[in-house]
Amino acid sequence: MRVDVVDKALDITLGFTTQTNFQETWSKTPGATEHLLSLACARKNAGISLKASKVLVNLSEHEAIRTQIIKESGVKLCIAKLKDPLSRDQHWLYVSLLANLTTEKSACETLVQDNEGAGLNFFFQRYLASADDKTSETVFQYGGYVLTNLTQFEFGRKWLLDNTTDGNTDTDKDKGDADGNQQGDGAEVESKADADKATRDSKNDRKEAASTSVSGRYQCWCLPKYQRMNIRAGPSKDADPTGHFLFHGDLVDVTAEKDGWLKHQRGWTAREWGGKTILYPYYSHFLILISFTSSLNPIRRLATFQTIRNCAIDNKLLQHVKKSANDLIERLLLPLVIDRPYEDHEKKGMPSKVITKNNLLCKAAAVRGSVRAIPDTSNHDNNSALLEDAALKKAILETLVQFVRDEEMRRILDEKRTYVILRELHKYEEIAEVKELVEHVENFFILDKKCLQQPRPVGDGKTKVEHEVWTAPDAPLWKEPNVPAIKDGGDDDSITILHEKKAEDGVVKKVSTFEAKR
Repeated sequence: MRVDVVDKALDITLGFTTQTNFQETWSKTPGATEHLLSLACARKNAGISLKASKVLVNLSEHEAIRTQIIKESGVKLCIAKLKDPLSRDQHWLYVSLLANLTTEKSACETLVQDNEGAGLNFFFQRYLASADDKTSETVFQYGGYVLTNLTQFEFGRKWLLDNTTDGNTDTDKDKGDADGNQQGDGAEVESKADADKATRDSKNDRKEAASTSVSGRYQCWCLPKYQRMNIRAGPSKDADPTGHFLFHGDLVDVTAEKDGWLKHQRGWTAREWGGKTILYPYYSHFLILISFTSSLNPIRRLATFQTIRNCAIDNKLLQHVKKSANDLIERLLLPLVIDRPYEDHEKKGMPSKVITKNNLLCKAAAVRGSVRAIPDTSNHDNNSALLEDAALKKAILETLVQFVRDEEMRRILDEKRTYVILRELHKYEEIAEVKELVEHVENFFILDKKCLQQPRPVGDGKTKVEHEVWTAPDAPLWKEPNVPAIKDGGDDDSITILHEKKAEDGVVKKVSTFEAKR
């Protein structure tokens, strides 16, 4: 195979890959996709591999070609390329390719089920550890769309919301660092002698100084600065290393804390090292992911809210929110705040960050006067909801629509004064689709308080009560209007009959109306 000919052919092909007709022809050409995948795996010629990868990404927009790529183990290729340090300049391409492939259910199933989800766990760890600044390396910024696609399906939501993973917290398997290099020297199972030594060291430590008793599961996040962390025999950097390591993504069950060091089943590890937090409390993938609602990268931020929206239909997320409602609800409400002041009595129960943002926006609006606000790209949480991306607002409101269908969640959201925030947004929102969603959420709160029901027939079925008001137990009592008393001996059939008299000008005039006897 002449390399120069293949290189030129790829250049020409790349120019046509965005055209629908070309994609259709390619999908019907036997063996074309398989050959392209083999070129993308060419390690001896990085230039050909790079161009073939670009062609793959463009062609993967076509549904039939996506199916062909998936059948030819395209998902495994993406994960392998992301692990390969020699393919670092192609990582952004394979994140994009994976985002396209996961629009198909079969690709999502492969990602979750293959090797017990090891590839997906690796991808998620790299996504969380990648740079967040727009001006820095944003290789994984489109990785959020992989999670959004994945959570369209029940098995994807289960993986994200599950409070446990397939990771082994008691023993370490032979695990590689983030670039796929195997590090087997520190991954062997702890021996009984090591366990006895750790027990003796633990007793000595308690004699020297009492350590704080803590319990819970922690996860190691040491990339991109470190590849692995030493496990030591005591809570000090001067303590002897045990010969074992914590690798990126490992889970440990912590039993005690002393001087910033956490004790787990295999020894002691520093919570922070070199100014970087190493061990984070582990709850679930979802609770780690929601921190990106304040991301500096708008693509990652939007994908996070869309992932939350997909998970909102799962009862497991509702349980998470009910137990610790403050954080997630606050993150959902912040982008919906506008620069219009709330009344003091309406602020009672609002999340503190929502009140602070509203005050700052109102002060900025007063200084700015009639001049139009400029979006703050350095901190999206400082922007008014009127400046936010419509797709982001729709994702948040669709999440709230799912939440308010649950009675208890509706009560929690009402206590957070969600209706007040939506009411002000509704007054000034100009995008019709967003405004309709706001109204949809508002209606749930209105129905809980006071609602004008549809006219209903009463009595003989001909008479209708048109403005009947239903009142909830905690709502203000509705005062029934004064109704003329019905005289004894009156003809029931004559009640609520409209006596009409046609005037000379053709206008029908109402003489009297009585309410039906109830």
